Amino acid sequence: MRNVVKEQQVIQGVIPSGADAYVTWIGFTDVSSPTYFDSKGTLWIWYEDIWRPVFDTKLEAKQKRETFWPIAVENDNLVCIIIKGGRFPTGKPVVSDMPLRLPVPGLTDPIREKEER
Repeated sequence: MRNVVKEQQVIQGVIPSGADAYVTWIGFTDVSSPTYFDSKGTLWIWYEDIWRPVFDTKLEAKQKRETFWPIAVENDNLVCIIIKGGRFPTGKPVVSDMPLRLPVPGLTDPIREKEER
């Protein structure tokens, strides 16, 4: 990734999603940090010179068949459309704000919130 204003390379290397995943969305946060969403349902943000997972749809979905359509990352939230039973938004989709947090499998929300403080 290059900063075209300063004409210098900012990020170099391979994204950490793994060989069996691919990028489904790429963008920037409201504070200009690079971010991407992968096919496994993980949102990654470039922070302090490393890609960090900040949202995992497998941990956040209320139903198994829910998928998330990213729109933006702002104010420490993933702004997205939650799709029930499909891969693409249809009709009049509802936009949701999902709080970002480091995905930690097995922790309940109160414990996870305490760990993040």
